[in-house]
Amino acid sequence: MDTRQLPITNLTDRRRIDCLYAIADTFALCPELLKQVYWLGRPHFTDSISTAAVTVTRDGDVIFEFNRRFFDRLSDTSLAFVVLHEVLHVAFRHHVR
Repeated sequence: MDTRQLPITNLTDRRRIDCLYAIADTFALCPELLKQVYWLGRPHFTDSISTAAVTVTRDGDVIFEFNRRFFDRLSDTSLAFVVLHEVLHVAFRHHVR
């Protein structure tokens, strides 16, 4: 069951990061590898994209980007899905195409 009330307003980026890490800890059904890939990344909140994206830098750093308004409207379940979706881009090495 989702615990966040929607929509959420006045969240700081620090609080958004706390939400992301709490969601990552709930990945009960995903392989441990996906949690490890997620924890290697760094979340970044921006208004320059419309939803979410993942970027892997030339140095191999993983950056998970989220539009603030998009993030704030997601339920816990939806946020977990988006995080898993972005993690799978890294796991399947879409960044090396």
